[in-house]
Amino acid sequence: MKTTVLMIAVALLAAPVGAADMAPQIMAPKIKARPASLDNIHSYGDKNASCAVWTDGCRRCDRGSGGTPNCSNIGIACQPGPVRCESESTPAK
Repeated sequence: MKTTVLMIAVALLAAPVGAADMAPQIMAPKIKARPASLDNIHSYGDKNASCAVWTDGCRRCDRGSGGTPNCSNIGIACQPGPVRCESESTPAK
């Protein structure tokens, strides 16, 4: 009886050690870096002078007074997409 209990105890104590050694190899995800976007939301207005309002799907920017962009903050779980123009500016008459 003591031998059986001792064998079970040894088996239970040895099992977590083996699993802990293997966990980093099994559970480590392979993450690929995303390529940097060519269009930065803050410099998009400089490159596209005719665009009055632009967005990346998370933030929205417009031309403030003096021509500097006014951009909203990004949401906590938002994944930005490509920057696109939402509204073209109308030329002054």
